[in-house]
Amino acid sequence: MKNPEIFEKTYNEYWKKLNAFSYTMTQDKDLAQNIVQDVFIDLWERKEEVNINAIEPYLFRAVKNQVFKHYQNNR
Repeated sequence: MKNPEIFEKTYNEYWKKLNAFSYTMTQDKDLAQNIVQDVFIDLWERKEEVNINAIEPYLFRAVKNQVFKHYQNNR
């Protein structure tokens, strides 16, 4: 994911899907968007060290983990 064009394509392809997925778990539009944004920021910041063979499962798992993390930290 070192290539900015590939990152942008991935972002454009998955943003809506991930946002909808996040929303189904949070029922909060703003929180869902923030979680997806955080996942993409993390992916971009770690682009040099991340080696992903299957991007879709990685992204959905990352969103799911961020949702769980959010609720664990805000009990």
